[in-house]
Amino acid sequence: MVPQTDLVRVQRWVDARNERIPDSARDLIRNDIDVTDRSITIVECRPPWNPDLGPEWTRDPVAGCKTALYEDEQRVVPVLD
Repeated sequence: MVPQTDLVRVQRWVDARNERIPDSARDLIRNDIDVTDRSITIVECRPPWNPDLGPEWTRDPVAGCKTALYEDEQRVVPVLD
């Protein structure tokens, strides 16, 4: 499971990046995250450019991290790689 603190940290970073996008470009690009049980992927989103492909924005991975767990004597500790 992705630690909640890491998820919040990445979401804040993505929100800050989106705030830096000029108003004139906000309908052309945005950043978002895709989250699974064990990973966070930062994606760049672009509006549909071809009506034949549907109305969904494209989502291209930019960066990501996965969590791995290791057990020490007392607890299970998340590790980002």
